[in-house]
Amino acid sequence: MIIRYFAKTHIPSYSANSIQVVNMIISLSKQVEKVFLYIPFKPKRLLLSSLKTIFFRYGVKYPKNLKISFLKKDKNFLFEESAINYINKKLQNSTDLFFTRNIFIAYFLTQKNKRVIYESHEFSKDKQFKNFKSFIESINKHKYSKIIAISNSISQKYQKNGLMQQKIKVFPDGINEDFFKKKNKKTKEKYLSKLFKNKGIYNQKIVLYTGSLKKEKGVYFLLKIAQKLPHINFIIVGGRPKEIEEIKNDINSYKNIYIHPYIKYKNIPVLLQEADILVMPYLKKGSLIDSMSPLKMFEYLASGKPILASKLPVIEEILQDNYNSFLFEPENIDSFIKSLKKIFSLSIEDLKYISNNALQTAKQHTWDKRVKNILNWYHKTCV
Repeated sequence: MIIRYFAKTHIPSYSANSIQVVNMIISLSKQVEKVFLYIPFKPKRLLLSSLKTIFFRYGVKYPKNLKISFLKKDKNFLFEESAINYINKKLQNSTDLFFTRNIFIAYFLTQKNKRVIYESHEFSKDKQFKNFKSFIESINKHKYSKIIAISNSISQKYQKNGLMQQKIKVFPDGINEDFFKKKNKKTKEKYLSKLFKNKGIYNQKIVLYTGSLKKEKGVYFLLKIAQKLPHINFIIVGGRPKEIEEIKNDINSYKNIYIHPYIKYKNIPVLLQEADILVMPYLKKGSLIDSMSPLKMFEYLASGKPILASKLPVIEEILQDNYNSFLFEPENIDSFIKSLKKIFSLSIEDLKYISNNALQTAKQHTWDKRVKNILNWYHKTCV
């Protein structure tokens, strides 16, 4: 089997969607004969591709059966248009399986009656697509067109809008199996001290957040918590330098808050090992809150470290309070602090129980298993 994956994402980059696409490509390459990846054009990527180092930043090897093609993208020539022109010129008669996170491209493929899997990550954005109703009708009509969703919320909303149940299935995001192997204990008490140039950073308990600094992710809520707990170091790793500067202007007087921009993804496993607690303080509402399947959730689980997360329906699809994590009432400072104190008071045995369950949960959601399950479901439902 040959898979043709169209992704409107920048590779390499620090974005979650690029991390997800790269890991999906790696796992797909293990299951099929050949994978073709089509991404937007960027001059420096040509050199990266020729050197086979384009995935180095993610800590994974470039598959031998992967070929990357760069499609033109500029102000007057959108990636979607470039993809459609390419398909019309080069893949008109292709019977390969197409895979994409782009609803515009997916819609075009269904109109051409191609074999296609569309991966939905944000229903509200999908519904804004001008041909949304026609898209659903096309998926329902064509035998080889399917949708996969990263959360139950997305699946339910699609079905409420007319999509047949057998045309969609939920597959949460996942974690690379190599992530479990990269916990290098020799770097203990080294990485964070180098990152912040502060050897004393380990003198207090460490609460760590990694990822985007969008308001709905709860970073500003976390800063309020930090101000109330000066005896604990709160570390935030993520965001761009400009975003970091905006936050720093508000917290200059607090010595227990440390913030650093995005780091290379391959260093995340080591970073997580140096924390005492990993947090996901999502707010109650946001553009992605009701449909997300956070990559960091699976990274946190794979680390085996205690996780403290907002009690939200999408989070509870994977995390269970007092089983593989700890949950608090979103946007509730008292609830967060109470849960934090509870974690610090637990015995070694209790923490080990939570850690083992977290690791087992992560191992159930590897990218390899996800891809295998997706392909099995697709072929089974196409018979």
